[in-house]
Amino acid sequence: LTFGRRSATALRHRIEARVAGRVVHEPLVRTFPAYAFGLLRRAAAERGEPSPRLLTGPEQDLIIRELLDAVDPEEDPIGWPEHLRPALRTRAFAEQLRDLLMRAAERGIGPVELARLGEKIGRADWPAAARFLREYVAVLALRDATTRGSAAFDAAELTRAAAGLLMDDPALLEAERRRLDFVDVDELADTDPAQLDLLHLIAGGGKPLVAFADPDSSTFAFRGADPAGVYGFTHRFRTASGAV
Repeated sequence: LTFGRRSATALRHRIEARVAGRVVHEPLVRTFPAYAFGLLRRAAAERGEPSPRLLTGPEQDLIIRELLDAVDPEEDPIGWPEHLRPALRTRAFAEQLRDLLMRAAERGIGPVELARLGEKIGRADWPAAARFLREYVAVLALRDATTRGSAAFDAAELTRAAAGLLMDDPALLEAERRRLDFVDVDELADTDPAQLDLLHLIAGGGKPLVAFADPDSSTFAFRGADPAGVYGFTHRFRTASGAV
């Protein structure tokens, strides 16, 4: 498991070159979202359910901007702060709002918790964003219903959804643990809390685990990465073979 598709592809090629002629199975190298999506897709196929869909960034932006464009400045049901209303229809505001929703999803923060946090630290825009999130989720649910129940997930939701699936289905979790001989994690410092939760599920039961990390080299905090996960890694993953 690693961060970014380019890193995954490069790592896969390097592993294949090193083990050429000695193994029959392709080494499974994925980003966390790709691994989570594959897990959700396999589970849906085994249950005879529609395959999930990946909600792309542009598709998210379109939905968010459509909802923002529908806001009447005179009768705003969301309750955006007055100083933000002139920006509601701008691309930059939609992008910032999407980023906030994704960071909340990565940390398992729903509308109620987001509103509470906003009130606690004096951010009037967060309770409004929480109300917007409820509307956004309702729109996605309606879209899922029109696609014959095929659930759509964005990259931030994928990992949480996969972890929730494993927690709700002990048999599936056990089967997934048996399927993996060992787990290596590259660029651990660029993981987010949801990814560490998923990693703990699949490798926290005694699975051989090796992780590589340098918290000082983490550069993706703006995309949800939390290098603090490195410092507590050895306590949370006591079966890890090593951490570099």
